[in-house]
Amino acid sequence: MEEEQADMIYMAVSSMLSMVLIASLFGDLLGVNVFELAKQVITKPWVIPKDIIEQYYPLWYGMEWFLLIVMLADQVYTMRYYSVNKGFPPASYTRWVSLLIFIPSFFLLILFRTATFFLLTILSTTSLVYSFMKKEEE
Repeated sequence: MEEEQADMIYMAVSSMLSMVLIASLFGDLLGVNVFELAKQVITKPWVIPKDIIEQYYPLWYGMEWFLLIVMLADQVYTMRYYSVNKGFPPASYTRWVSLLIFIPSFFLLILFRTATFFLLTILSTTSLVYSFMKKEEE
């Protein structure tokens, strides 16, 4: 592993740990257990009525198909770009794809609360934040 890659991994891990510690300290100052709050947010019973979910199910189903198509297209493009250019796609591409994945996965997470949509939301958020911090290569 190159030193530059090791530095990037170190920075990502230290940033995540720092965010957890900042959230914990912020919660302590407000007198709120952040981890208990996160648990309640994730496991809280449905707040969206089932009849609305059932009424608009074709829309949610379409969002899942859109999400799948965007993810497949991104996978193909990224692998092709990497094999031809021996590098990752530009940050502007990553930013747009991350946003296209984040928006439907976030709404689907709110509706269905599955681990798949939770993981997609977290990973796309991380990718989106990273793409905003990454310098555009010229």
